[in-house]
Amino acid sequence: MKTYDIIVLDTGIDLRHIALSKYDNIDSMYFTKNGEDIVLDNTDLTGHGTAVTWLIKNKLPSAHVLSLRIFDIIQDEVICTEERLIKALEYIELNYKVKVINLSSCISQVRNMSELKKITRRLANKGVVIVSPHHNNHSLSYPASFEWVIGVAIDTKMVRGTKKVITNDGVVNIFDSLRQYQIPQKNNYFELKTGVSFSCSEVSVDAYLQIQKGAKNVFDVIENLKKVYTYQPSRLSIPKSPQFVIKKAAIFPFNKEIRSMVRFSYDLPFEIVDIYDLKYSLNVGYTTKSILQDDSVPEFTIKNIDNIVWNSFDTLILGCTKELSLIYKNYLILKNLIVSAIEHNKNIYSFENISDFFDIKELNKNKLFYPEVNEDQLLPNRGGRFAKTAATVVGVYGTSSMQGKFTLQLELRREAKKMGCNLGHIATEPSTLLFGIDYVFPMGYNGTIYIREEEKILYCNDLIRKLSESNCELILVGSQRETIPKQFENIYNLCTNTYAFLQGTKPDYAVLMISINDDYDYIKRTINFLYALTKTETIALVVSPFGTKQNVKVKNDKNYDEINKELIKKMKSVFEIPIFTLGESGLARKLLEMIAKKRKA
Repeated sequence: MKTYDIIVLDTGIDLRHIALSKYDNIDSMYFTKNGEDIVLDNTDLTGHGTAVTWLIKNKLPSAHVLSLRIFDIIQDEVICTEERLIKALEYIELNYKVKVINLSSCISQVRNMSELKKITRRLANKGVVIVSPHHNNHSLSYPASFEWVIGVAIDTKMVRGTKKVITNDGVVNIFDSLRQYQIPQKNNYFELKTGVSFSCSEVSVDAYLQIQKGAKNVFDVIENLKKVYTYQPSRLSIPKSPQFVIKKAAIFPFNKEIRSMVRFSYDLPFEIVDIYDLKYSLNVGYTTKSILQDDSVPEFTIKNIDNIVWNSFDTLILGCTKELSLIYKNYLILKNLIVSAIEHNKNIYSFENISDFFDIKELNKNKLFYPEVNEDQLLPNRGGRFAKTAATVVGVYGTSSMQGKFTLQLELRREAKKMGCNLGHIATEPSTLLFGIDYVFPMGYNGTIYIREEEKILYCNDLIRKLSESNCELILVGSQRETIPKQFENIYNLCTNTYAFLQGTKPDYAVLMISINDDYDYIKRTINFLYALTKTETIALVVSPFGTKQNVKVKNDKNYDEINKELIKKMKSVFEIPIFTLGESGLARKLLEMIAKKRKA
């Protein structure tokens, strides 16, 4: 097994260039297009590989360097495919012993995330330090975004010539200013150029020097470079999640947000023991089947919260309760319940921020949870860079509230699992995490998001990045309320959280929930808005049975079925998009099959 100090994966090298004439210990190879072998080669397609290798040899003249060409000209473009990069790294692992690999290839949308993760992690575990650039267009790239790869990026706000900045962020490790390099190019020329690849060459040199001083792996190198560069600690964004496991739960009260939990209770990873409500609610004594008018749902008899049985469960799930205090003008209802739960040593999962009901310092925080995005979850400074995903992102959006958007998501989720799909999911309901869904962006009723608009966009985009790195092939995202305002009378008419969520998750396709009495022009404007903002194609309309007209549920109309059929028939003559009805047989599978066809097209 041949040994090298540094291997440069680039466009090749011109060993005849005058800039390299004084250096030896440079080997030049070409990794063949079929990815099966390497051959001797002295070709540089653009001059880039020659420049990068020269920058390294200029600092480390005695280092043994291999220039391995992994780029080719395909349809007049200089390209290194994702598959070729993976195979080249695998070849290196099997055939060479190396300290540092300098990459000039960066991939924005990785289709084979699993294999790229595996090979880069294996190399890192063997002590190989990989230095990789983030894209010059200021987006995040791979493999630079992996925490076991040193990712280098340009910060255009840094003063040119200042020391590099290193952070403790595993995505963007090092920032450099936009430097100009006088570098060799083709035909024995030198030119002034800028680019993150040239900064990478300097980082590779510094990484090699740290290995020479005793660093054993990439994490040692990063730690040592904090003494070489300017170190700026980064906040580490960790989405909030419960610190307790729910086995048996009691729920209070029985309202809109709880209904989906009852309908899909078989998908919950815990048992619902009892459901409670206030005696004034008119729900006590009735069953979930009778209240929901649905014989298919699990049957629970709603009980009086005054008679709660504390020893029958480990976790109290509180739905949206603050409104109850306002309705019944009794602000002690919720506070007394919370105090009793604490006294009985119960976990509390609340849909709302309830910290104002007690001194949170006196509470064991590990036993209280409510979904929240605050400054503690802000992302590290990555220069505003977005991650892109090769996974298909599908959004469920709507034209008003209370249309069953979360119900549709749960149906899609259940069906996707049956089909063996590796699904990622970001939802916005406060009950999201109770279903084992990956992430929540709690922007629903009494939402608990306390960061600025641009920070919301970056936060949502980072959730997409994390799901992409988990090898998800399909990512489902679900919104709240209407997508665009219906009126402009008040700031709260605006859908600002929806805009942030939409831009951060950037769905490829949307399933738009509509109400049977929606204005057609409003539906068209919503479809056009989705495409105008994020190029999201609306592939289906799903009619909710809960349209509202003058605040009266249309489903309560005795002629509902006839009205519904006639309106849907009329809609189909207006819209050139497939139209379905929420609750119709096989809806989730039909939508997933449509999405699969779109992905293959």
